[in-house]
Amino acid sequence: MSSKAERQVLVGLQAAAGTGVNVDTALRATCGLRADVEKVHPEEDIGSFAPARHYVAQVRPEGTITLDGTYEQAVILAAMALGEPTPVGSEDPWTWTFPLPDVTDDLLDFALWSLEYTDGNNAIVRAVDVFAKALTISGEAGRGWIFEADLDGGSTTFPAALTATPAIGSVTPIRMADTTLRIDAAYDDIGTTTVEELISFTWKLEEFQHAKQFAGSLYPNGRGNGRWKLSLELILEAAAAEAETLRDALLATTQYAIQLRGYASASDYIYLDGMYMIEEVDTLDDRDGNNILKIMCLGEKNGDDDTGQVQIVTNNSAL
Repeated sequence: MSSKAERQVLVGLQAAAGTGVNVDTALRATCGLRADVEKVHPEEDIGSFAPARHYVAQVRPEGTITLDGTYEQAVILAAMALGEPTPVGSEDPWTWTFPLPDVTDDLLDFALWSLEYTDGNNAIVRAVDVFAKALTISGEAGRGWIFEADLDGGSTTFPAALTATPAIGSVTPIRMADTTLRIDAAYDDIGTTTVEELISFTWKLEEFQHAKQFAGSLYPNGRGNGRWKLSLELILEAAAAEAETLRDALLATTQYAIQLRGYASASDYIYLDGMYMIEEVDTLDDRDGNNILKIMCLGEKNGDDDTGQVQIVTNNSAL
């Protein structure tokens, strides 16, 4: 009998599409993958009441991965969704910057992964060319950050054994107790003004990366980028003066530079930077006995083409 306590999620960064690698990183995550197999039953009239044959038209893995936010492993899910940057630094710590692109010159290389999910090495699912087509980062007061990615990929198999069994390394959690919300009028000033009474946030990137299917392969064998959509939901105490300012901004066309900052130390921190417009405000809702504002923001760029970025500083020197 399999055991939930034995589950593992293992990944390895590929050098090229279509070429799987042995996994080398054990994630502190849970994952669910399914092999989406499209079987075609031809419409045939051959003198029989029953279908006589079928064929497999395409195969692709789909699923989700959920990671308890840590500075060391958040880099991997960010790379799945935004591509592979080159870290800056010559020693611990290293700075990883994932820009939200404005033009094609801003695009990072696709970061494609071999991923293996196992239940104690009894049942194994292996997928190659895996990437994230959507990434959600969230946090709630009294807890930690959560990273959740919607996965897509290429071929899927069910091998008898894992390609490797890497050890789980030590990590530093991204806690809401170490999180601050910064809101400023200009992107050049981002991170300057702290807004108090942050209860929770949900940051979601979608519609950016996608797979492309071409003839000559059962599996998606191309990748593409589209115009990304970025949304940010902020839950704030209504007593925060800055929250009231954002409420009033719903009726204006004002943009705001917003930063979610998780900061454990000078060698472990994360910034979610962006330019946003206020899209929706739900005023004086009740949540856990609090008078709150739920503020929905949509990401865009300013007049200087500043879009924002995800920046992570940690001791990881490579994906």
